[in-house]
Amino acid sequence: MSTTKFTVGDYLAERLAQMGIRHHFVVPGDYNLVLLDKLSAHPALTEIGCTNELNCSLAAEGYARANGVSVCVVTFSVGALSAFNGTGSAFAENLPLILVSGGPNTNDASEHHLLHHTMGTSDYTYQYEMAKKITCCAVAIPRAEEAPRLIDRAIRHALLAKKPCYIEIPTNLSGAICVRPGPIDAVTEPVTSSKPALEAAANCAAEYLSGKQKAVILVGPKLRRAGVDAEKALLDLANAMGCAVAVQPAAKGMFPENHKQFVGTWWGQVSTLAADSIVNWADAIICVGTVFTDYSTVGWKAIPDIPLMTVEMDHVTFPGAHFSRVRLAEFLSHLASQVTPNGTTMIEYERLRPDPPMVHVAAKEDVLTRKETSRQIQNMLSANTSLFVETGDSWFNGIQLKLPPGAQFEIEMQWGHIGWSIPAAFGYAMRCPERRTIIMVGDGSFQVTAQEVSQMVRFKLPITILLMNNRGYTIEVEIHDGSYNKIQNWNYALLVEAFNGGTGHAKGLLANTAGELADALRVAGENSEGPTLIECTIDQDDCSRELITWGHYSSELSAALSSLPATPILQQNELDVFSNALRKYQPIHASDDTSSVLQAFVDNLSGQGLSRLQHETYMLAEDPRQLRQLRNFLVDAILKPVAASSGKQPAITPPPNQAAAFTWLKEECLRRDRNQCVVSGLIDATAYEKMSPGERRGNKSTSTECVYILPFALSKLNEKNAMYTKNKATIWLALHQYFPALENKIGADTIHQPGNAMTLALTFYKELGRFTLGF
Repeated sequence: MSTTKFTVGDYLAERLAQMGIRHHFVVPGDYNLVLLDKLSAHPALTEIGCTNELNCSLAAEGYARANGVSVCVVTFSVGALSAFNGTGSAFAENLPLILVSGGPNTNDASEHHLLHHTMGTSDYTYQYEMAKKITCCAVAIPRAEEAPRLIDRAIRHALLAKKPCYIEIPTNLSGAICVRPGPIDAVTEPVTSSKPALEAAANCAAEYLSGKQKAVILVGPKLRRAGVDAEKALLDLANAMGCAVAVQPAAKGMFPENHKQFVGTWWGQVSTLAADSIVNWADAIICVGTVFTDYSTVGWKAIPDIPLMTVEMDHVTFPGAHFSRVRLAEFLSHLASQVTPNGTTMIEYERLRPDPPMVHVAAKEDVLTRKETSRQIQNMLSANTSLFVETGDSWFNGIQLKLPPGAQFEIEMQWGHIGWSIPAAFGYAMRCPERRTIIMVGDGSFQVTAQEVSQMVRFKLPITILLMNNRGYTIEVEIHDGSYNKIQNWNYALLVEAFNGGTGHAKGLLANTAGELADALRVAGENSEGPTLIECTIDQDDCSRELITWGHYSSELSAALSSLPATPILQQNELDVFSNALRKYQPIHASDDTSSVLQAFVDNLSGQGLSRLQHETYMLAEDPRQLRQLRNFLVDAILKPVAASSGKQPAITPPPNQAAAFTWLKEECLRRDRNQCVVSGLIDATAYEKMSPGERRGNKSTSTECVYILPFALSKLNEKNAMYTKNKATIWLALHQYFPALENKIGADTIHQPGNAMTLALTFYKELGRFTLGF
């Protein structure tokens, strides 16, 4: 760092070092070269060059997982737009990544210069505007004297929100003089809970739980982002309550898997141990940092059917109450001191606990299989292991592994970018080179970001890459097959030699048999000078049962608003299986109404909708838990959303006569309904005045409104059903599946058809309740 003057680039470098960042990930470009010089000059920072900006941003994402915060430095436009992908991952995964981009000189826009690496206009604000959408704070520095304030502002927002921020520094300002930074505490000091709110939240939560008998703690991925204190506080709460603890798939490893109260990974139909049964049996679920998405709920079919207590980073919500400015760790600690132990769910778990699966040990000469690969990986895991599982079948294989205490599990379930694991593990290992980093990745994903293996070679990182070569995108095949899921095969083991460049120490090995994999893993364990890539040849059809199940349900959601294929009509013997499944269904708990709900749908559906329900029930007949999930889906996606709220509501949806299309619709409805309310028969007041005395057959209404019929009558959201109806795609999926005749009636371009609306007297409309349009 220069001793003669202090610059904007120096200011940024000092702030990064003060936060504990030791490595900055970069791809050079002519808009950031001066800035890179300034960062490299800082004695506490080490520059880590990456092969491209996508990999650079994903490497920084992985570094943030290990370090808590990271930085990625790229050039303008051609660099930053590529880095936005990894920035999006950091946002989705709640990671504070600082994206820094060089930019045009401060005078270029005002002088209307047309510059390379731009869109060909003199408006250079487009990158900043885009960044605002994928970060919690974006700043573009206009003058050197404003750099300290704006840099500090962006960093503080990122640290507090656990989200990425964006800092744009014009080329001519990186070396411009500015003041030195003060103590970092002003930027990094955390926000604490409001003491009154904290105490009130803990008291109310304790009182709420005191009335419950079957409490369960469900842990989500945001827990780790809340810090080490949060994980310790969770453990204290679990010990105090004595109840069952399950984790979401993206939270695997955040609660000790050797703890006596750990009941598995809750992932609906693909849960481990007995997590699904226990969570569905509970009468109170404490959701700590949970994230409910289409992926984590198996296409919205695995959603708890009771009100939830949700504990977020800075607030707590449970039935009947909401408390802001309550920090997660502090709340869990306070609650732990007030709860009464209740091990009811653990007693039930002991009753349901599955026997340990029989582990088949393959002979050395046996053809390598997915299960044998997982068995050998399991034997590698230790307290010093950090396991990265790539999007695809590696998710499901990784979830099945048992983590020893101290092992770390990394997954990118929210963003789900194939290829993420290679650069992310590289970035993680730069911060934690002493840990044994293992990657489980498929061949299709590997091809997206393979170049970053060369950086593992360059920095001599002993990463073990287990590449499952099944010649294609297996996860996409299970969701929606097509020729586009086939890829060109590579000789992956030999590819490593190209990355070595004659001087590296990486090893590329091929495993076709169980014995060859064992030998390759032994070599990997002994290689401390670089990565070891093991190409595991797996049959294309050798994928986990969990992936097939998950893919089946996810594919239904992906096709939510497209035409669905015809469902096979069941033969008589299959119909018998279907009928017996409903008649012989054994309730999971006392209030389990699965059989009656499914029977009610059978009684009221017809045609293709009935065939679909019969087919699904037939396919799930042997698994009561999955029948229960089907029941939950029908209730959550159809019964709850389309049930109009009873009684008067404080407000109603504005009537559809406030635009030209709606005016036409009202006129059409009035004409069709003979100017009368279809329920009460009252005549529209305007039409009444135009009628001759002889035409007036009935009383007049003060006014009438044109309202939407059932498909659009989505009830007012409340705390109990908000989670189920917030994703409208799920509702449309259900309507299209079970009421296929509606397919051509509820689209955005057919919404104003008269068949979708009816005439109601205004007074009756108000009594009926709030109607919400579900688009």
